[in-house]
Amino acid sequence: MEKNFEKLAELCFDCGSECCSFAHDGQCRFPLVHERAPHITEDDGCLDCVFDIFKEY
Repeated sequence: MEKNFEKLAELCFDCGSECCSFAHDGQCRFPLVHERAPHITEDDGCLDCVFDIFKEY
């Protein structure tokens, strides 16, 4: 099954997280990996955030 990257790229959005491994140059790349939009709530923020343990803060 071939991924439709153009359609998945439309699900990417601006992201201000500096600690998430899916955030790259200020954009969420979660949809490109998991082929769906991340779960985001008003109270908790992004529930699919994965902390990047290799980044220096």
